[in-house]
Amino acid sequence: MMRCGRALWHAISFPFRLPRRLTSYVTGLARRRISVQLILSHVLVVVLTVIAIEGALLVVRFAMLDLNGNPDANLARQSDAIAAVLARSPAANDLATSTNVSPENTLALDAALHQIVAGGLPIDQDPIDSIFVSDMHGRIVASSDPSWAPVNANIDQVQNTTAVALTERAIQLNGQPTKWGNLYLTDTSGLRTIVSRPIIESTGHVIGTFTLQGPPIQFQFFPIAHLVQFIRFVLANIVLLSGVSVVALAVAIPVGVWRGRAFSSRFSNLADAADAIGRGELDRRIEISGDDELTRLTFRFNEVIQQLQDVDHSRKAFIANVSHELRTPLAIIQGHIERLAHHPQVPVTAGIDRDWLPPNSLDANALETIEREIETLGSLINDLFTLARLQEAALPLDPHALQIDEIIQETVESQRVLTWKQQKVALSSLVAPGLPPVLADATRVRQILRNLLFNALRHTPEGGIVVVNAMRDGPMIVVSVQDTGIGIAADEIVYVFDRFYQAEHVERDFSGSGLGLSVVKQLVEAQGGTIRVESEPGHGTTFQFTLPLATSA
Repeated sequence: MMRCGRALWHAISFPFRLPRRLTSYVTGLARRRISVQLILSHVLVVVLTVIAIEGALLVVRFAMLDLNGNPDANLARQSDAIAAVLARSPAANDLATSTNVSPENTLALDAALHQIVAGGLPIDQDPIDSIFVSDMHGRIVASSDPSWAPVNANIDQVQNTTAVALTERAIQLNGQPTKWGNLYLTDTSGLRTIVSRPIIESTGHVIGTFTLQGPPIQFQFFPIAHLVQFIRFVLANIVLLSGVSVVALAVAIPVGVWRGRAFSSRFSNLADAADAIGRGELDRRIEISGDDELTRLTFRFNEVIQQLQDVDHSRKAFIANVSHELRTPLAIIQGHIERLAHHPQVPVTAGIDRDWLPPNSLDANALETIEREIETLGSLINDLFTLARLQEAALPLDPHALQIDEIIQETVESQRVLTWKQQKVALSSLVAPGLPPVLADATRVRQILRNLLFNALRHTPEGGIVVVNAMRDGPMIVVSVQDTGIGIAADEIVYVFDRFYQAEHVERDFSGSGLGLSVVKQLVEAQGGTIRVESEPGHGTTFQFTLPLATSA
């Protein structure tokens, strides 16, 4: 019984639970899918547009309803019947001949006016508070309320200025219709309706005017009949709105699905590419189409992926090169230490003092090799440390005005004698004294010059020449280091500033780390300069770097 009761309850409550479940499903789907959001927004815009149009039609229809219960409109329409009654009165002939109205006709006209006020006309009329008749000269000939409009007085003595203005306007028009096509003129004054209209006899001649005012306007809702009429119109428009909405949705949903799927597929490509990057697939690219914001995002996304791929390649190459560069000197040091351990020639307690050793002994050569490799390791570590700090923008720089010619001369003189003695290579400076000062860090400028000179001397054979020069070029000082060495092939010039260029492209030179030129490039650029290289195999190499003048900086 309980199971049957639950089943019956679920069956009965299903129609009530279905809208909530459907709403929850669509809402959850919209949170997960951009295409659903676009479809819903497209459909919502179409439906709201239809509702807005139908609402505007309802407002227009309401404004156009024939509200016969409005006393303002009724009094104006009743003026035509009142004008016909007055045109047939005995006083009409007197007015037509522009003579004074006889006492008998005046009494008859007054009686007619009181009858009109009392609602004695054979028409369904609204209440009238008072009325007066004037001739075409503006003289009041009859009045239902002399306190409001005194008889035989001019119309400007009427107590209501609105009535005066309407009467004068009616006399001025002389039977011509207003711009609205009406013969009557109407206005309100003190919540009363004022109507003025010409009296026209059967021949079409205007014989006078009459002006009336209604009772105070009572604001009330329009009659039940018109309310029913309006409700019918609303229901008809709801039916029309439903039909139009169905047609609009029939068009909007397929269009929304088409556009939503088009946009969603582009976003899906971006999401899939991002997932691929998360898995380490850096070779993924997104096809670019169109020229909108999403296209620019796709273009930038591909650029970021390419940069990540380049960084990843550089990282792997960096690790491999560092491993290679560290492994070689360590292996050499380890081999010599093992050889010394198996062939000791120095007492253990004596320590290591090469003054005790013969110049050409096994121990002297081993210690010199170990010393050289340790210096190589130290140079490599220093260069790696400098590069790391440059990339992190953490390398301290102290730029100030300094004489570049003095620093060049000092650096060249410190190495000239030793270079000739050890390598038989001539090192000289052609820098003219008196160059303007540059804005740079003196320590880093000396490091740049030493690295460039070391590189030039390393690749210049015995009997060669290395020349340093400097000159002004606009707001910069150009420093060049030129050698007569072996040169660089054209297809390898682009790699000279790469890390471990030596290790990747030429046979290892035990005197270098392969990082010197990379350090030089970043040090120059960190101080606002540029560097370039020109070379031809067999005809030497020239490195040129610039530094800004202290005055221009």
